[in-house]
Amino acid sequence: VDIVADKVPVIEIGSAEQGARLSSDDIARMPGTSVESIVASVGGVGFSDGGTGTARGESGMVTMQGGVRKRTGINVPKDAIAEIQVILGGTPASIGEAIGGTQIITLKPPTSQFKGMVRWEGYLDYRLYNSLVLYLTGPVIKKNFVQADGSSVERTLVGFRLTGQAQYEKSPFYRVKGYRYQIVNDDLVRQFEENPLTYDPLTGAVNYSAETALRKESFHEITRLKKKDFTDASRVPDLQYYGAAMEGALDFRFSDYATLTLTGEFSASHSPSATLSPLAMPLSGSVVSEGLTYGLTVDFTQRFPDAEASNEDEAKASSPIKNVMYNITAMYTRSKAKSYNENFGGSINDIFKYGYIGKFETQKIPTYELTQYDYNGIQQWAMVQNNWRDQVTYVSGSTYNPILSNYNEQLFHSEEFQDIRPYLTTIDYIRQFKGLYNGDSPSSIYSLISNVGVQSTSFAKSQNDYLYLQAKASADVLGHEIEIGVQYDQMWQSSYSLAAYGLWTLMRQNANYHISQMDLDNPHYEMRGSQLYVSYDRLCEEEKQTPFDAAFREYLMSHYDGITNTTWIDIDRYSPEDFVNAGGIEMFSANELFNSGNSYVSYIGYDHTGKKYNGAGWSLEKFFNPGDSKYQYLPSFSPIYVAGYIQDKFYFQDLIFNVGVRVDYFDGNQYVMKDPYLLYPCYTVADLRANPELVSGGDSYLALAGEDWT
Repeated sequence: VDIVADKVPVIEIGSAEQGARLSSDDIARMPGTSVESIVASVGGVGFSDGGTGTARGESGMVTMQGGVRKRTGINVPKDAIAEIQVILGGTPASIGEAIGGTQIITLKPPTSQFKGMVRWEGYLDYRLYNSLVLYLTGPVIKKNFVQADGSSVERTLVGFRLTGQAQYEKSPFYRVKGYRYQIVNDDLVRQFEENPLTYDPLTGAVNYSAETALRKESFHEITRLKKKDFTDASRVPDLQYYGAAMEGALDFRFSDYATLTLTGEFSASHSPSATLSPLAMPLSGSVVSEGLTYGLTVDFTQRFPDAEASNEDEAKASSPIKNVMYNITAMYTRSKAKSYNENFGGSINDIFKYGYIGKFETQKIPTYELTQYDYNGIQQWAMVQNNWRDQVTYVSGSTYNPILSNYNEQLFHSEEFQDIRPYLTTIDYIRQFKGLYNGDSPSSIYSLISNVGVQSTSFAKSQNDYLYLQAKASADVLGHEIEIGVQYDQMWQSSYSLAAYGLWTLMRQNANYHISQMDLDNPHYEMRGSQLYVSYDRLCEEEKQTPFDAAFREYLMSHYDGITNTTWIDIDRYSPEDFVNAGGIEMFSANELFNSGNSYVSYIGYDHTGKKYNGAGWSLEKFFNPGDSKYQYLPSFSPIYVAGYIQDKFYFQDLIFNVGVRVDYFDGNQYVMKDPYLLYPCYTVADLRANPELVSGGDSYLALAGEDWT
């Protein structure tokens, strides 16, 4: 039988589901182009910004496509959709956990004739939104078959379907009157970027230029981000979004009863996620987000023909089991995402550029105090070294953060600031006068507006893998439409984020830790005139040397003269390229980046250097006690979801019954705390009585306590 047309009935007899079915004709008449906007037209489904928001008050609908659950979104044009069924109640057992609702997307199968469609949509306004849609289908292999009556018929053995979508949008930002952007005039912004500081000679205070110069007339309103809204075209933010998605299928028909469908999908996107600031627009170093998804689905269906009957009596006496079929489906998808500062690039080796403001040289000068000292058995007054003080010299600014470098350029080179220049000898004084050290960022204006030169400070990436397996069988048995199935669902969620901007602070903290003390057992004596001076070398405590110091020092010793294991390493005199050449993020141990709870890194499924970790041989003991290893691994979050179900549909007189039973099993597949209310070991009274060493100050207070008290 060749099906030439199919139409969803107005009233569907025998269906217990509540919701709606939208045919391809219904979908074609709708103005929306995405699945979300189409589903939003169904009563009971909430509407949010052109897409689905809630279903029956619950956010997030279960999405099924091709019989499998989708977690990566639907990336097919509406022209390729045969039907969308929205279920808001009476959910069958085969779907399961759908508290709010379910949307089931059925795609059009490959056809026996070539068909195609290309559509372009665009808006010629400031957004320059453009969308290109492609849909192709047709046969790949066709063959003539001779029928029993001697006639021949042509059938498609292999068919294909190919869909594609591409979008481009120059700027997504638009605000209506009353909610317009308030931005600082271009000439003032450039003035603040070139001269971000001002000096008050009366008070000796240094202030941000924007704090003293901004007035009401310094702002103007815009509703969109176009060149005509800026006198300086370079201030127009680059907010271009572009994305592409492709989906293709090959349909193999081995017979009238056996089919195999292979479906592949691919999507990629690039979008800015700018936080627009009235002063720093465009926000210097806006975050760029990139996404990539690809996957493969294999679907095999086998039907079994019913016994043929020559007359009505034979049909009634034929097998009680009819319409037997089974289906096996497997799907695997992988989604990757990355966000980074667009000024520096998306590589992990770019992280040292984030907070690099300039080159500083610090000289460690010994400090002395006059005190009684035993010199050759004789007590006498001597100048004894008690520490070292810093003498900081600003050398040059950074090309990676030129606006931030201007804060220091003014302090150290502008004639206006010559009165305070003698004080700019330590990090604390430089910061006190609004200067910036590597890893610093200027304060906001009035705690409301981001200052000029402010950068995006983080680097992040993620990878999510998803495996779905399903096997089901159905048959009509003595008037019962029975379906039985099992489902296996597992995800591997991995993520990595790094506070890259703060690495400069961490490097200063962890360098030279093992030589921070003086070697008091080996003094050096020097007579300066009639005054005895007692000086000390640095005490080298190798057991306190940090992994970062050891790695970076090894690099310096092989590339620079005069560096030893007791040489003070001046972190801020080196460039980002030096740290990359020395090993980059791999110089650090995981424990250093955790920083005693003030963590610079967060990860699961990666190691602390941003490399993917497969979880082989992992144990919680190895994480808390890594020994000499730099690595403290955390595996991906990989929950397992298994379900089995059986459902039956049958008729009794004028009643239609849909009955189903489903059993779900969920395994979080990770460690959890034994007691969510306790962070430390817990003992019962019986434990304390059996182990007196656990009790301090006697156990008299346990006399009236029960054995099971904790």
